[in-house]
Amino acid sequence: MKHVFIINPQAGNGQLSRKIRRTLEELKAESGFDYLAFDSEYQGHESILADKICSIFSDETLRFYACGGSGTLQRTLSGIPDLSGREIACCPTGLSNDLIKCFGISSYADFRDLKKLIGGSTVPLDVIKINGEYMAANSLTIGFESCFRTFSFFQDLSMINRNLPYKLMPVITILTDTSIDYEITVDGRRYDGRYVFLHFANGKCFGSNMYPLPYACPDDGRLEIMLFKAAGRLNVLRSLKPFINGDIESIGDKAIVTDGSEIRIRRADRKPIIANLDGEAVELTEIKASLERKKLNFVVPAGVTLDGGKEEY
Repeated sequence: MKHVFIINPQAGNGQLSRKIRRTLEELKAESGFDYLAFDSEYQGHESILADKICSIFSDETLRFYACGGSGTLQRTLSGIPDLSGREIACCPTGLSNDLIKCFGISSYADFRDLKKLIGGSTVPLDVIKINGEYMAANSLTIGFESCFRTFSFFQDLSMINRNLPYKLMPVITILTDTSIDYEITVDGRRYDGRYVFLHFANGKCFGSNMYPLPYACPDDGRLEIMLFKAAGRLNVLRSLKPFINGDIESIGDKAIVTDGSEIRIRRADRKPIIANLDGEAVELTEIKASLERKKLNFVVPAGVTLDGGKEEY
């Protein structure tokens, strides 16, 4: 097996790459651990690196370590043309690492411990495939357009408080964005209507601290879905706390809650959609998404298992 580390050097206050490389060199000196390590040079470079490595080592088993946040994992994953014979590990050091929260708070330190992560084994997880081009391990969400257009502002806020951008994002969205008419099909069922948020969950956490569908589990073969209806800004704001806490009973008929595995979405006006794929903004004219059953060989440290309870970091 070949171990490949793709590092977002901007994560961890700019110190991440040096720390990881120092640990890897120590492991090499101790045990002869063989590895490849690359720093991403720009957003999206992770996908290009992963694709090239898969091409060069097409006949070998590869384990990729995405070192950074949720976006680093998503971009690395999207660069792998075929997941068979490929393993994916996440070293969580970014602003958000939502998929890791499915494994419980006690596991977070284990995922950050490179020695434990390297010694880990894989569990098969579901993964969302979007338009045959992108993949998302945790969630697909639509309705945060204004926030993605000012993402550098939210990155600056993170230096004040790690969770501040994610607390403000839904509020700013509600106050600045109008709701949109969508044409939506889930497993052949139509849900056309005017909505504020569309949330398709493979994992239970979204945006670092929101749990709108806390029972979502990334190995059960279904996407948990919440389609949040347009109901006036004040009514939507009142529903924000229940949305964040997954209090579906309090949200009531303000949202449609269902599940499925095959999704198709278009805006009624045919304008592009800005989709949030695990924190990565992608502009698409139409979305065709499917849940790929247990296609992701996800690396977990020894003793770590999926945890259905709600945990915060």
